[in-house]
Amino acid sequence: MILFALAAAASAITLPPPNPYLSQGAPAVTHNDSGASDAMPVEGPREQGPVAPTRIQRIATGLLTINYAGLLRYPGGVQATWNTNNNRVTKIRIDNGHWEELAALPIEGMTLLSAAQVNAHLAAFDQAASEAELRSYLARALPFYAETQAREAGIYSMTDERGQFYVLTRSAILVYGQADDRDPRSAVVLLRKWAIPASLKRDEAARALLLTRLERSGHGANAEMRRGIGLMRDMPLGINMTYDGHIVFSMVGGSVVVIDREFRNVPQVVTVPGELFTNSLSVDPDGGIYAVGDRRMHKFVWRRGKLSDRQRDGAWSSPYDLTESPLPGVRGGGTGSGTTATLLGFGPGEDRLVVIADGQQRMNIVAFWRDAIPRDARRQPGTASRRIAGQMAVTMGGITDPYIQTEASIGVAGPYAFVLNGMAPQNIKPDLDNLLVQGPFRTPPRGVEMARWDHARNRWDSLWARADVSTPAAIIPVLSTVSRQAYVMAWDSEGWNVTGLDFDSGKTETRMVLGRSQQ
Repeated sequence: MILFALAAAASAITLPPPNPYLSQGAPAVTHNDSGASDAMPVEGPREQGPVAPTRIQRIATGLLTINYAGLLRYPGGVQATWNTNNNRVTKIRIDNGHWEELAALPIEGMTLLSAAQVNAHLAAFDQAASEAELRSYLARALPFYAETQAREAGIYSMTDERGQFYVLTRSAILVYGQADDRDPRSAVVLLRKWAIPASLKRDEAARALLLTRLERSGHGANAEMRRGIGLMRDMPLGINMTYDGHIVFSMVGGSVVVIDREFRNVPQVVTVPGELFTNSLSVDPDGGIYAVGDRRMHKFVWRRGKLSDRQRDGAWSSPYDLTESPLPGVRGGGTGSGTTATLLGFGPGEDRLVVIADGQQRMNIVAFWRDAIPRDARRQPGTASRRIAGQMAVTMGGITDPYIQTEASIGVAGPYAFVLNGMAPQNIKPDLDNLLVQGPFRTPPRGVEMARWDHARNRWDSLWARADVSTPAAIIPVLSTVSRQAYVMAWDSEGWNVTGLDFDSGKTETRMVLGRSQQ
């Protein structure tokens, strides 16, 4: 894992304003900030060539680990960050070239994987001589691991300004801290826990909804998909913080919930019938909460201590384009957007928008008006709603593959919006198989593209596309507004590499080759 230096740097590109209740100086939530930009005003690498194995530092925390959040500072200049996955929380030192475990704590109720177990699995992945051999090992040792364990905790997380770390599990919100905030090696402790009330869970309704859609699409006989749906449970997934310091989270079964950080008050809930929320949420400084369902894009409003889905309070809901046929890959069975809604436009004179990739087999990048629709705004040709400010087909430079889709949210920096193609056309199940065969045994999907929003003409312009860049499913890009590069984890003939692409030209400015290991 590459973690950029956390020194502040000036940038001409406007990002979401800092949330005073979130950690500063590093990503505070899974998509970096309250607006889910995946962009940082931090200098990124400009390196070319192989990275010496001695430089690659690894901590065996688990098999599917996507989260680090927050910056912890200690006397003497030591710095650390939090990391989580489905089985434990880890505090990691990150200053001056360090990347080492300081302390860890298993997540209660989850199956712990020891470092020895993790290393044994990784060795088996790398020793597999063929896709069939790898998948045979996974079926024996880790059957439906992603569906039944990895998704049960730690998909999205968050660190507040006090250094407290919020982790969602299938049944609770857990808040972690340290035994001694001045000692970097002090133990990780569970500060408090809030059990998700049974009244919020809509397990049967969510499963029934997915099964109905599967049958209507003509895929009802697909036993693999039906089995996956049968394993589904309604649970908290996305999390963010309002600008007045309240937790906001979403439930897969279609609910958005706001509760105070100490869990002292009754939660406020809005539920959207007929929707599933399978991504996280974004929040603006004015109380807007943005959640993309698998059918519609929604804005809820948190203002003066009240959560609302009413139009008179500024909330709205808009359809977007999607396919009724279940999408393949790790989205198998789903039909809507795979992106957390990202906010665009915070500078003077900029349009205030929320951006997603839609649910078409060959996706569009879609911008919705965040606030009241301008009086002179007309419905754009071919769009599903007047709420849509602009929509552009993503072609990745002319790729003719049947699917151009993504599970990774769009990276936004000022007017720039970066999108990658992360949808392997084969519907490989279980999901861990899908993730691990991409690269070593099957070329990942091809294509990345940079769009720019034209505020004067209210439209997207495609700046460039690279059909030669392959990125596996669920790899989240990172944008540096200082280096002016979009960074991805890519795969090519030399194996994994961190590739950085210039914002304006698409030229490769960084290519750090890491080798072929699944580690």
